[in-house]
Amino acid sequence: MTFETDHETAAAAELLQAGRTADAERRLRDLLEREPTAAEALQLLGVLKHRSGQLQEAETLFLSAMSQAPELWTARVNLSALYGAQGRRADALEQAREATRLAPEQSACWRQLATVAESTREFSLASEAAEQLSRLGAAQAVDEMKGALYGILARRLDVARAAIERARTKGASPLQLFAIEAELASTAGEWQHLKKVAEAWLAAAPSSAKARETAARAELELGNIEQAAATFRPLIEGQANIPPEHALIYGRICLNAQLFDDAERYLDAAHKALPENADALTALARLRTFEGDFDDAKALCEKAIASAPDNPRPYIQLSVSSRGDVDPAYEDRMRHIYTEGSTDPAAQAGLAFALGDVLYRRRAAEDSLEFYSQGNELRRSLGAERGFRYQHEIMEKDVELLREAADLLPHMEEEAVGRGATPLFITGLPRSGTTLIERIVGAHGRVTPMGERRPGPELLETLLLRARRDGAEAAVDWLRREAPALRARYMQGTEDVQTAYFTDKMPGNALAIPFLAFLFPRSRFLLTKRRAFDVAVSIYRHQFPFAYSWSHRWEDMGAYIPVYLETAARFVEAEGGRAGIVDYDLLVEDPAARIPQVIEAVGLEWDEACASPEAGERLIATFSSVQVRKPISPTSSDGGSLFRALMETYADDLEAQVAVC
Repeated sequence: MTFETDHETAAAAELLQAGRTADAERRLRDLLEREPTAAEALQLLGVLKHRSGQLQEAETLFLSAMSQAPELWTARVNLSALYGAQGRRADALEQAREATRLAPEQSACWRQLATVAESTREFSLASEAAEQLSRLGAAQAVDEMKGALYGILARRLDVARAAIERARTKGASPLQLFAIEAELASTAGEWQHLKKVAEAWLAAAPSSAKARETAARAELELGNIEQAAATFRPLIEGQANIPPEHALIYGRICLNAQLFDDAERYLDAAHKALPENADALTALARLRTFEGDFDDAKALCEKAIASAPDNPRPYIQLSVSSRGDVDPAYEDRMRHIYTEGSTDPAAQAGLAFALGDVLYRRRAAEDSLEFYSQGNELRRSLGAERGFRYQHEIMEKDVELLREAADLLPHMEEEAVGRGATPLFITGLPRSGTTLIERIVGAHGRVTPMGERRPGPELLETLLLRARRDGAEAAVDWLRREAPALRARYMQGTEDVQTAYFTDKMPGNALAIPFLAFLFPRSRFLLTKRRAFDVAVSIYRHQFPFAYSWSHRWEDMGAYIPVYLETAARFVEAEGGRAGIVDYDLLVEDPAARIPQVIEAVGLEWDEACASPEAGERLIATFSSVQVRKPISPTSSDGGSLFRALMETYADDLEAQVAVC
């Protein structure tokens, strides 16, 4: 352009910026009459027409400017904005990309590219554009926060972390940053960090519903179900219109707490409001699995996968609900997600177990075992990070303290215990048949099955802490003094039981038998026994809570199982006729002969309903929820025969140690 053209164009731009649109247009028209090819004037008139809503004329002017000066990046930025306003996102993206190529040091080009990439949901590109904007020193705090969100959505998590720190240094609002940091921690599956963020957020904004929701989510993912419920309940109670996101979180909490009626209510509400939400669909599939509706569970998982093909949770639940019977296309996708690496290590572990199940069903022993090993190592590492490390020396010392305390227990007279339903304790190692035995006993008309109740392990933990600190004798003295309060605490939640008996099938109760027997002298105890290697394999194939820190390595199980069984068998023997051992392997070989013996062992008369435990309608919230709904047979168990040839020495050694228990 000549000096005069340049001067006239700048003057028109000043008029346009001042809002004197008519004067700016008149000046540009005059200029273009004299010099029709003035590219800057053409694109500036295009901006004016865009602002006045004359989009077609604006497009023509931008294209004319670009034909006269292909390097004019401003025309491309403005044309990109025009196309974006028209909904022509692909065209808008093309022009924004070309503008950044022509003028990579111009922040306006990258800002426009970020805006268009966001509208097209190309978050990786938006994240890269936001990084360039920051590099040029043109990013304010709000731009850095946007860049962090783009990074999260694109799963460029390190980039997102850096953007958050830049936003912090540029004075971003702490409350806004809490929300972004929480989103980052959730996406990364960093639940401990999410808890820290939520605690800081709640301290800064105690009335923030989003902060409370985040805190509850962290507790839920960490497995702290009671704390999650207590944290989240204020957002639910007394609310007429519960947001669907809140209903989903609370429904998942209720599901983990085995409050199935509430879980059904809230998850249904969430699903109706969010019919394509993968987490809602997956949670409902889990509930349907507990209910025994496996076809519906599978359909819900498949719908969740269609909605979120890269979300690992629906695949994991599908494998659980179908016991590894997964379509090859889903298996391929699971392998892809697993290979690429989920940012959530818990989900990564879940995928490893799910793929192990798929291959186990196919009888591919070595490949299956490899996936289970990878899943267990991930779980072990996660547990160690949260303070759950298995140390066999400590376990042995604890067992000695329990044995010493058991020998010091006095006899409790039945008259000292108030009336009410009597607990029937069904215990043993996990995966040793406790769920099946409870199904049998719970089918009896005088029994209410209550699943795995927490008070027994809580009592044992408290007793052990006192014994470690003050010695076994002091712990027993405490138990005697507090017996009425401990008994009342244990019975909480059984107030609505209408039958004479109820079951408690918590595996951890095996080491608490003497102490529970002291508190409940009318109770009965059944200890389940199963081939030790089958138990070890079955445990290894499932994702146990972190408190089961011994369950993730073969050597830890090999040390733990014999000590556990020997101690439990000693406690059973000491209780005489009120306690017995049920051999699971003999039971599944001849259920018709053995089931009546089980009923006799708990002191009940025969009830024909006990002969067909698979017919029960009760929800089953254990790893056995699929198995025990089938008729009893040796093939209904998932034993260790597939792996025995690979682990012959281990299997023989373990079973030899257990044989002396």
